[in-house]
Amino acid sequence: MKKFIIATMVICLCTTLVFAAPVTAKSSYKIPSNIDPSAKYLFFMHGRIVEKRGPQGVHPKHPEWGPHDYYGILKSFEEKGFTVISEERPKGTKLLKYSKKVAKQIIALLEARVPPENITVSGFSKGGTMTLIVATLLKNPKIKYVILAVCCSNHPNPKFKKIIREHVLSRCQDLQGWFLSIYDTVDDQCQTCETEFKMAAPETINSTEIKLTTGLGHGLFWTTREEWLEPMVSWINQSQQ
Repeated sequence: MKKFIIATMVICLCTTLVFAAPVTAKSSYKIPSNIDPSAKYLFFMHGRIVEKRGPQGVHPKHPEWGPHDYYGILKSFEEKGFTVISEERPKGTKLLKYSKKVAKQIIALLEARVPPENITVSGFSKGGTMTLIVATLLKNPKIKYVILAVCCSNHPNPKFKKIIREHVLSRCQDLQGWFLSIYDTVDDQCQTCETEFKMAAPETINSTEIKLTTGLGHGLFWTTREEWLEPMVSWINQSQQ
């Protein structure tokens, strides 16, 4: 079942934003009280920047990335036809504790007769790390997972490397599901997930990876951009068909 594909896309620095201005929050992105089994559900977990500086925070080391448009990203998923489930996490949210919360929400969808093929769990950076942990908790080979700039075993910060080793690499043998990894080749924090995917049992995982060359590095996923949004949505809609 295991399949590992690396696609390279070279893009000029003048990449196009789908939303140029930050988008404000709608009333709620909570799990619906009335669950429609025929809907397509997409969980999105944001990066640590939202915990530190809010949904439109600016990263102090990379001011050229501009505002982080968290709610614009959620809106873009809605416009693609997904029922989006997401929330702003408080500062210092623990990886495993929050991953268990999301796993419990997904179990609620499954118990409401939502087919696992209609569920996608996704995340950027820290949120993507949680996405991998959720996969190891659920152990459902039919759920889809999209991780954006996530695999950071060579992260320059020793503290983060330790966290990744203890909370992610130690669990990767339990990965199950359909996985898409997208990252930028100049990202100095996170790169390929090939190591993580290879740690899983071949019969329990189907993995695809796309590497982009935009020159934005980790900031590629700061806002909604066609370069990552379109292949992500296409993969979700085509997987398991």
